[in-house]
Amino acid sequence: NRRRNEFLVVWQRLEKSAGLYDITSRRVTGNGVPLNPAAVDLIRVTTSNTRPAVAAIPTASANGQFLAVWELHQSPPTLDIYARIVDGDGSPGKQVYIASVNEDARAPVVAGSESGQRYYVAWLQDAPAPLALTGVHGRTVGTDGKVDGPRRWIGASFSDQVDVVAGPRGDILAAYDDIPLIGPQGIYGRFLGHRAYVPMIVD
Repeated sequence: NRRRNEFLVVWQRLEKSAGLYDITSRRVTGNGVPLNPAAVDLIRVTTSNTRPAVAAIPTASANGQFLAVWELHQSPPTLDIYARIVDGDGSPGKQVYIASVNEDARAPVVAGSESGQRYYVAWLQDAPAPLALTGVHGRTVGTDGKVDGPRRWIGASFSDQVDVVAGPRGDILAAYDDIPLIGPQGIYGRFLGHRAYVPMIVD
């Protein structure tokens, strides 16, 4: 969070008495000094939550803002994607449902776009049986915690890693490894977002 020269660190913490993982956070200064008297839980329920990720939009409010995302372990055992807005002062805000499907949705990542004032969340999602495919899906979340439109397939047939980064003009780049049904194994990417193109006139 450039506005406050701070980071928000998020991690999964084992609650030993219950044998479950919670998602916990703490602000840290740009010099590496922990803030707040203690860590702050972002979710603590009767099922495990794992693999958190976080992104910031420093200009979303006077304090700046973060969005933390994670896997929620449902019962029967499937994985869904949830998120929570966190104020720049570390206070947990609105919890956001991102993806809930019959197949696993896992390994979420998130990027924050200052120019677009939105977050983009991407994750790996298995295809329905009997297809043994794993694609990359994504969804946009506003700084108010509102999910913008349906989730969309970004790409990939057999992927196990994805990441996203925001560009200076609102574009999002999703990069992922893949073994395409047609083509070589490698690192692939897709641009997402709104672009303005200016026509060029040549005399």
